[in-house]
Amino acid sequence: ALDEESFEQVSILAYSAKYASGLYGPFREAVDVEIRHGEGRWPGLFVEGLTEESFIPVCAPGYRAAASMAADEVAQHRLIHSVKSQVQWPQWFALAGVPPGQEWQRVMFDRSHMAIDAAADGFGLALESTLMMWRELRDGTLVCPVRNPPAVALTTQWITCPTDHLRRAKVRHFVDWLRAERLLWQGLPSSVSQATPRAAMGPSTVQISSPMHVQNDVVAGASPS
Repeated sequence: ALDEESFEQVSILAYSAKYASGLYGPFREAVDVEIRHGEGRWPGLFVEGLTEESFIPVCAPGYRAAASMAADEVAQHRLIHSVKSQVQWPQWFALAGVPPGQEWQRVMFDRSHMAIDAAADGFGLALESTLMMWRELRDGTLVCPVRNPPAVALTTQWITCPTDHLRRAKVRHFVDWLRAERLLWQGLPSSVSQATPRAAMGPSTVQISSPMHVQNDVVAGASPS
């Protein structure tokens, strides 16, 4: 991670904030960088998308096998809702061409990791981001049971900070590292990243906030790599 990229003198202080206020008011100087979930529209801040995510229906392989059902069969199962996700089941059904009408069995969670855990435990089908559940997909504890699901992709996680914080060497280095991690996630060579010269860097701590009022799975510079 940072050590491997010659950032040995950067330490990270990570904490969660209940509200997305870590870059305003008295918190402006207490927080260097925030990884924020949302639509990416925050006037007055530097905002850069972390990565584009795909949203797919998933379940435990013991519940239904991969590619074992058509889209119009999904509503017959218990649907796990992550209430703060930017992609919800009604949107997915519309994109899949499945008309409304059937009353759903459903269970609702306010955190994506809870919905992912419930799906992995065989509780039903969840509609989640591949970024949030990359480990489960890699390890085979979650599969997509739908044949030819509609493509749903958008950016929901953002690197944000006050623009003047980019003058801080530690912030620039940390953002460069996040960009390199993003390229690894996207399968691109890390040399594409525009790294900032590191020679002038002294000991420092990067403080990062990840708001708890939204999905809190990506915290403190955690990445999918």
